[in-house]
Amino acid sequence: ISAESCSPIIRNCEIRNNHGRGIVIHGGANMNIIRKCSSLENKGARVISELQDGDGLVITDDTEEGTEYNYVLDSEFKNCNNFDTDGIVLMNGADYNKIENCVINNIGGSSESDWSKGIEIVTTKECTKGPSNNVIKNCHISDVSGKYISGIGIWNDPFNNGQNSPN
Repeated sequence: ISAESCSPIIRNCEIRNNHGRGIVIHGGANMNIIRKCSSLENKGARVISELQDGDGLVITDDTEEGTEYNYVLDSEFKNCNNFDTDGIVLMNGADYNKIENCVINNIGGSSESDWSKGIEIVTTKECTKGPSNNVIKNCHISDVSGKYISGIGIWNDPFNNGQNSPN
């Protein structure tokens, strides 16, 4: 979903076995509603010898305008088991987004160096504006793991200054 998408309401959709990320909201796309959708068994893209980045949902900004006021409600992100895969990622200027009543289950676990997260809130080195003022509420996160390294339920990047509210 990008800025040209006219704030759609997306309901009752299923994204399964995608060779990449399941749902991506980016580039200044604001006020989208995703409700009762599933992002399942994303395969990720092949990078060198491993599949990576089969994330269930990514909300990010690559325009400096912000990607704001998006709502993800009553949705599920499951069985995304590749290297460095996360259930939900809020990144780089993703502001004032709400994630409510979602299930994040069976994420990561395919590589010796895997460090997967149920929800990752992060600012990349290239970006000057991190995500802020996001609400994560009433979500169920379980079975997040790495093959030999532990997974993390919610990871708030230390450069983010704690400007998000995981409730």
